[in-house]
Amino acid sequence: MPLLLVYQRNKKISIIGRGVSGLSCALLLQSLGFDVTVYYKIPDSKKDPTEVSAFPSASVIPHSIVHPKVKSIFRDSLFSFKYLHGLNFPGLTTHRHFEIFGDETDIPDYVHIMPENKVLNPGDIIPIKSQYELKTGWEYRCFFADWPIYFPELYRLFLKQGGTFVEKEITKETISDLDSEIIINCSEFGSLWLFEDSFEPVIYRGHLLFIKDAPLLKDQKGNTISYNFSPGIEYYSTNNGTLQDVYVYPRKDGWILGGSRQKGSIDEKGKWVGEETSSPLAELDNKTFPQQIISINQELIRNSFGIDLNNYSNRELRVGYRFMGNRNEEMRLEVKTSQDRLIVHNYGHGGAGVTISWGCALHVASLTLKELGEPIPNTDQILNGLITY
Repeated sequence: MPLLLVYQRNKKISIIGRGVSGLSCALLLQSLGFDVTVYYKIPDSKKDPTEVSAFPSASVIPHSIVHPKVKSIFRDSLFSFKYLHGLNFPGLTTHRHFEIFGDETDIPDYVHIMPENKVLNPGDIIPIKSQYELKTGWEYRCFFADWPIYFPELYRLFLKQGGTFVEKEITKETISDLDSEIIINCSEFGSLWLFEDSFEPVIYRGHLLFIKDAPLLKDQKGNTISYNFSPGIEYYSTNNGTLQDVYVYPRKDGWILGGSRQKGSIDEKGKWVGEETSSPLAELDNKTFPQQIISINQELIRNSFGIDLNNYSNRELRVGYRFMGNRNEEMRLEVKTSQDRLIVHNYGHGGAGVTISWGCALHVASLTLKELGEPIPNTDQILNGLITY
């Protein structure tokens, strides 16, 4: 039966994966009149590193995205976050964000489309003070999703609008049992086994430290401050000499400190094979992580805000993996057909899942409607149907 005829009779869509990508797609497709069911599998362990972190940085900054349409996708995401922020969507705030470097660094294109962007010049007075020499930098207004508030609201809204969650492991043998002819694949790592994608996956390992109950970091005008800081390769790198940076994102229940970005893969036994943390190392909960995440951030926070990191001992370490897609580190956002089913792939976002969640969801919606021969509303029309507060 032609897919279009099935669609006219049955507007059901199955989404595999209930992370931020899956839920964003689910909400937009609901707004277009689809009956959406989200399938997910609870991990065997809460410490499964292939699962989305319980406390992602959740800043809307396109640091690690590769795709031919990345500019338009990010613009759509930025527009969507602005729209939701204007509705006072729970957990969605803005920061005055700084990116500063100890080396000369080119300004990336995305900086110029960020709100209130400004290139920093030598001698500029900024709230981030360091013993390291700062040679390059910029600031802008950054949207930030306070995860313990923002993500549950996506979940609640999906259910409120008639969505269904099903806890069920989907395999390549059982995927044909789904009662819809349209499948949105947001399963990230699961894509390797569900669809037997024929490529060598690229994975980045990252370390995050949650400092519980620490206060918001504010400037003199009351703006919440966050930052990324790259002091230089001589101060922080992997064992292979890959430059690393640290960051701090304050949220209402504490600080998210990072970070690391180590390239590699996982072997058949689930063991990490790739770049490692260079010394010096710190340890928490019997796990090691780069000591610079503490030492450099401690110095920056003390000098900039007069707050001593040592006063906050309630901490949690998370080591997570981020799936980057194929060896070209390009996310997959495309349509395939299989056994009279329309499959829209949306995965490989790396550490930028939150950043491009709405842009990718809009792209998924457009791809789906195009394949079904349906008119494609503009972004305003789709978002206007998304939510009313």
